[in-house]
Amino acid sequence: MKDTKKALKRAYEAKAALDAAKAEYEAAAALVCSMMDALHVDALSAGKYGAKRQTIEQKRFDSKAFRADYSAIYEQYKRPVTVNRFTVSAQ
Repeated sequence: MKDTKKALKRAYEAKAALDAAKAEYEAAAALVCSMMDALHVDALSAGKYGAKRQTIEQKRFDSKAFRADYSAIYEQYKRPVTVNRFTVSAQ
């Protein structure tokens, strides 16, 4: 039981740290992008660090539109998928 509590606590704290790091990264990236906007550039560098942004056009399949237009065909090609989901929470 002690090991279980320790493992759950470790997983919970690691997830919280990951979420905090992601939020910090997103804030820092937004700041860098605003600097790029102010300078009207798509790349910045300072010392050993650099950042660039690119606009990339991609083509993706619109399954919602396909399902609306061709529902019978869509149903033929659906297949069941099994997914494992792991969550950890504090109580």
